[in-house]
Amino acid sequence: MVDVDSHKTRWFQDIQAIVYQRPSYCIVVAVTLTLGLFIPQVVMNWRTYKNFHYISQQELRLQKLSDRITYLDEVLTMSARMNAATGNRIWEARYKQFESDLDAAIKESINLIPEVYSSQDAQQVDIANQKLVEMETRSFELVQKNQSQSALELLSSPEYQKQKQIYAQGVEQRNQQIQQILKLQTENYHQDLSLSFILMALTLSLLIPFWFLVLRILQTYLRDRNLALAKLETVNYELNLSIQQLQQAQKLIQDEKISSLTQMVAGIAHEINNPVSFIRGNLTHIQQYSQELMDIIDLYQQEVVPAPAIILDKFDEIDFDFISEDITKALQSMYVGTERIKEIVLGLRAFSCLDESQRKKIDIHSGLESTILLLQHHLQSLKIEVIREYSQLPLVDCYPSQLNQVFMSLIKNAIEAIEASKILKGQIIIRSQLYQPGWIRISIIDNGNGINPQIQTKVFEPFFTTKAIGSSKGLGLSIGHQIITRSHQGKLYFQSTQSTSGCEFVIEIPTQLA
Repeated sequence: MVDVDSHKTRWFQDIQAIVYQRPSYCIVVAVTLTLGLFIPQVVMNWRTYKNFHYISQQELRLQKLSDRITYLDEVLTMSARMNAATGNRIWEARYKQFESDLDAAIKESINLIPEVYSSQDAQQVDIANQKLVEMETRSFELVQKNQSQSALELLSSPEYQKQKQIYAQGVEQRNQQIQQILKLQTENYHQDLSLSFILMALTLSLLIPFWFLVLRILQTYLRDRNLALAKLETVNYELNLSIQQLQQAQKLIQDEKISSLTQMVAGIAHEINNPVSFIRGNLTHIQQYSQELMDIIDLYQQEVVPAPAIILDKFDEIDFDFISEDITKALQSMYVGTERIKEIVLGLRAFSCLDESQRKKIDIHSGLESTILLLQHHLQSLKIEVIREYSQLPLVDCYPSQLNQVFMSLIKNAIEAIEASKILKGQIIIRSQLYQPGWIRISIIDNGNGINPQIQTKVFEPFFTTKAIGSSKGLGLSIGHQIITRSHQGKLYFQSTQSTSGCEFVIEIPTQLA
């Protein structure tokens, strides 16, 4: 017994779980059951109503036909007697006129209720009617022969009265039969109607508790769903709060990195700049001294002729002609190297914006150029051509070091995309324009393989990367997006290029921050 009860309980719990998971199934079952029970009753009620309507119409029509048949019969009898009494043939014409109306009324009655007219009594009534018609027709013939008295005697004869009585009694019995048939049909209608009401009551007694159960289940489902939604909203709120805290932590870490980088670059720039300036300043003097020494040696060669053999041997040993020619080139190369080191130091200072980490107005192109300079080694090693399509731009109110960080991230991504695509001729287009009053647009376009459509929605998500694990943290574009959208009140988005299969990253920022 316990096992049976536990089995029923588990069965009910399984059904309840299914209903809670799929409440639409419960509604479908309820609607199907309701329609399955009500549609037959609706059909039955409709048929009952049609039968009742037909009975009502039939009863009304039969009553009218019965009254008309009685009326027309009296008219025909009166017309025949008036014709015999007066000898006026107008009554004969009137008789024939109404005779066709009487036949039509009788035929319509037979069509409406043929079972009454097919009985033996009905046949006797028809025989009596035929005899009456024959005697009345005979009276018309006697009147035409000027035998009106014989016609009156014929219509007053016992035989005529007998047939008239038979016809009248038959009509009365026929009317009673018709009323009985109609009464029986009415009783059948009432029985069908009562049965319909009983079935409807049974249906409602089944459906009302079932619908109450359905409503209870839906109420429970909605309550549980609202609770689940509330929990989900709480979890979502906590998740958003965690993401905001994580983003704030990332920003603090990044700001700390930028601050550390700025300090480190400041130290490196200072340490490199001093000896480079010293070397560059001394190179000018060394070049001058070496030229003067070469001039003295040339003067010695011209004045001391022939030169001592030991000196000539030494000239040959050190290849004096090559040294005199190459020393100028070496000094010039060293000078170019110091110039290159100076440019790199200036680029580092411009990129990290030493003493310029706060908001100020700058020339955007200078930040782009300093970024390109720092990435020149990668560009040259991969033989990537950088095409500058700069427009005349006003000074932009911004945070220079942050913008340079975004430029660095986007151009590095373009270089990596071209490297991954393994195309022979890499190309990066950097385009600037004032696309509407108060707003500038910077476009960085590469001819790499573009971005896979399946990951396009995740590009700006924190920690998302397509590179090997450990080679990238996936924060570059995420931080860049925050810098542009939050710090500079602008937009950072990407789109596929029309001319190549590469990608175009677009920065749109106002020239004046709010």
